[in-house]
Amino acid sequence: MRQIANKSPEPNFISLNREFLKPNSRINADIFILLGKRYTLYANKDMQISFNHLNRLKSRSEKKVYIRNADGSALYTYFEENIAFILSKEQVPFEEKAEILYQTSYSLIKNIFENKEDLSLLQRVRPFIKDILPFLDRYHMQFYNLIKLYKSENYTYSHGINVSAILIALASKLNISDREQLTDIGVGGFLLDIGKAEIPADIINKKGVLTHEENELIRSHPIIGAEIVKKAGLLSPITLDIIAKHHENMLGTGYPKRIGGQALSIYASMAQVVDTFDAITSDRPYSQAESKAVAVKYLLNRREEYNSRVFLSFLEIIGAEGH
Repeated sequence: MRQIANKSPEPNFISLNREFLKPNSRINADIFILLGKRYTLYANKDMQISFNHLNRLKSRSEKKVYIRNADGSALYTYFEENIAFILSKEQVPFEEKAEILYQTSYSLIKNIFENKEDLSLLQRVRPFIKDILPFLDRYHMQFYNLIKLYKSENYTYSHGINVSAILIALASKLNISDREQLTDIGVGGFLLDIGKAEIPADIINKKGVLTHEENELIRSHPIIGAEIVKKAGLLSPITLDIIAKHHENMLGTGYPKRIGGQALSIYASMAQVVDTFDAITSDRPYSQAESKAVAVKYLLNRREEYNSRVFLSFLEIIGAEGH
C-alpha cells in the first residue's frame, strides 16, 4: 500500500497537510513539525488540536506536520472519523484528498478482514460511506480512474472502494438520487466480498487451479457475506441484495443460487457488471490486470447475462458507449 500523502524527509515519519487538522479534534498521536532537519514535538497525543495550534502553524507558514510511522493506525482512525471534513477542503488538490480516501478505505476493510469477529468494525462502514458520498457523487469516475493507478498489496481490500466508486457513478447515471439508497449501494459495494473473510487466505490467493471443494467454498462467499453483515445489524435490503447476488446473472447461470431474470434486482445487476469489470482490470493473485478494452470486450461477449439498461449505462460511464 502506498505511503499516505507526501513522503517525509525521514522514513520514520508520515507527512500530513495541515489543512487536514480539524479544530477541537485529536489524532491520538504526537504531532511534529520540521525545524531545519530536526523533528520537533508540536502537540502531544493527549492534546486536542486547537484553533491556537492551527493559527500558529499558519503564522509560521508550516504547510505540513508529521506523525510517526508507528502511529499510522491512529492516523487512519483520525482520517476515518473526520473524512467528511478532509474531503470538504476545497483548497487541497483533488488528488491529495483522493489518496487519503483510498488509504483510509483500504485500512478500514483490512481491519475488518483481520478482525472478523469484531462486528463493531462493520458498523463503522455505513457512517463512513455516508460521509464520503458527496465526494464520490461529485467526482464519479475521476476518482476511480485515479485510484486504479495505485499499486494495491491486496486485491480483496482495494476491490471494495473501487466497486463503491463505480456503483455510485452508475447509480447517478440511472437517476438514483435518494441519499439513503446511494449509501446502501455504496455499503454493498464496499463489503461486496466480506464473505471471503471466512475463507482461508491460501485458497483466496491460490495461483493454481482450484479443486472442486475449493471452488465451491469460494462460490459460497456471497451467502456468507450476507450473513456476516446481518449479524452486524446492516439490514438494508439493497446492501444485502448486492452482497448476496453480485455473482448471479440475468440468464440464471450464476452462483450461488442461479437466480436470474426478474428475480434479479437492479442493484444486484449493477454490482454484477461493476464487480466483473473491476476484477478484470485489477491485478489478482491468479491473473494480471487487463486493459479497459479487454474488459469491455469480455463484457460485450456476455452482454445477455446483464440487465440491458444497467449494461448500457455502465458502458457510458466508463467511456465505452461506442462499442
